Amino acid sequence: MNLLSPAALSLLAAVPVLLWLALRRARPVVLAAGTLLIWRRVAARAPAPAARRHRLDLLLWLALAALAVGALASARPVLPGAAPAPVVAVYVERLLPSGEDPQLPQVRSSAEREGGGAALEFFTAGGAEGMTALNPGTLAAELAQFEAASRHASARLLFLATPEPAAARLGRVLPRLPKPLPGCVFNIEAGRERLVVRSSAGPVTVSGAVPAGSSVRNGEAVLEFTPGAGDISVRDGLGREYILSRRELRVGLGPDWSGANHKALFAALQATGDGLPDLWLGAREGTPAVRVNAGEVADLSGAETSFDSRHPLFAELPLAGLDFVADNRLLPADSSVQPVVTASRRGEVLGALVTVSADGRVVRFAGDPFARAPVTAGALLLDNAIGVVMGVRPSRRPAYETNGPVLPSRRAALAVPFEPTGALELRAAPPAVTELAPLAAVLAALLALGAALASAGSVRNPG
Repeated sequence: MNLLSPAALSLLAAVPVLLWLALRRARPVVLAAGTLLIWRRVAARAPAPAARRHRLDLLLWLALAALAVGALASARPVLPGAAPAPVVAVYVERLLPSGEDPQLPQVRSSAEREGGGAALEFFTAGGAEGMTALNPGTLAAELAQFEAASRHASARLLFLATPEPAAARLGRVLPRLPKPLPGCVFNIEAGRERLVVRSSAGPVTVSGAVPAGSSVRNGEAVLEFTPGAGDISVRDGLGREYILSRRELRVGLGPDWSGANHKALFAALQATGDGLPDLWLGAREGTPAVRVNAGEVADLSGAETSFDSRHPLFAELPLAGLDFVADNRLLPADSSVQPVVTASRRGEVLGALVTVSADGRVVRFAGDPFARAPVTAGALLLDNAIGVVMGVRPSRRPAYETNGPVLPSRRAALAVPFEPTGALELRAAPPAVTELAPLAAVLAALLALGAALASAGSVRNPG
C-alpha cells in the first residue's frame, strides 16, 4: 500500500496528546475538607467505579481509533495495480464529405504497424465505423478537437492529405494516401455560356457540353466547356456523378410590360415565357412581381425625390439616368407597405413613388422608369428589383442546379503522398491505483459516531 499524501500522518501526533489528557483526567482530585468522621464513612461505602472506568476506557479507545483512522484517510492510502496498455490516438483527415472515404483499410493497417501493438483510438470528422466523430470544420479546428479528445493517449498519429506544419507538434504525421486520387472533382462553375470543372489530374467525363479547353498545373486540372441546351453530367475518376440541371427563369408579362424598352430588358434577362411563371413583370396580379404604372395621377412639378441608398433596390445603380417623377404619379397611401422612394416639395412629403410590400414579394412603381431609362440603367434597376422580390438577382442566379454528392475540398481532392515527419514516442502510462481514502474516511466517521454514543451514555449514567 502506498500513501499519496504522507504528510497528513502528522495528525497522529494528536493521539498521545489525547491519551495524556484522558489519563490526567482519570487521576483522583484531592480537595481540602474537614475531618468529620461521617464523610469518611460515606466515602468508604461508595461503590467501586468499575463500570464508570469501563465506559471511559471505551470512549477513549473509540476516540483514539477515530483520530488514527482519520489521519490515515487524510494520507490517501492507495493499492497500486498494473499499468494499463499504452493508447495511441489516430487522426484521419477525411477526404470525401459523404460516402465511403477512400483508402481507410490501408490507413488502419499503417496505424497498426506504427503503433507497435499499442491500443488504437481513431478520430475523424463526422465519424465512421470504429472511429470517434469530430465536428467537421477547418483542419485547424479538427486538430484542436482531436488534441482535446486525446489528452489521455500515450502518443498520437496523424494521417493528413498534405503536410501541415501545425500538426507536427501533436505527433507523428503520415500521408493520408499512397498516391493521388484520380480525377477527383472539387469545383464546378456552371454559367449560361461557360462551364468550368476543376479536379485532380485524371479522367473526368462530361456529357451535355462541348469541350473548350483544358490545362493541368501542379496536379490541378481545369476543364472548360460550352454548355448545351439540356442537362449536363459530370463523372469523376472515383465514379461520383454530378447532374447539372438548367434553371430557366420563367417570366410572365402583363399588359404594362409591352414597350420597346420592356422587350429589350426581357431579352437581357435570358428568361423564358414557358411554364408557370416564377416572376411577373407589368402585371396587376400574381406574385412575386414588379409592377409599373401602379400610382394615381398627381401634380409633381418641382418635387424632389428621397430614398435610402443602402436599400438593395439601389445596389450598384447609377441614379443619374432614372426619373421617378416624370410620369406625375403617386402611389396610394398604404401603411402596410414600405416606401422606398418618396416625393416631397419644400419639405412636405407628397407620397411614395416606389414601395415594397410587407412580405417583400411585390415592388410597385408609381410610374414607369423602365420605359424612358437607358437600357443599361433600366437593366440594373430591373435586376435589383427582381432580386428584392425573389431573394436573388438574375445576374447572380445560378444557371444550373447541381445534384449529386457533396464536393470535397480542394485540399482533400489534391491529396498527395509525402515523407512522414516526427516520431512516435510512447509515454509510460501511470499505473492504475485503488484509493482507500473514502473507505478509511467512512470508518473514521463510524468510530467518531461510536465515541459520541459512548460519551452520551457516560453522561446519562455517571455512576
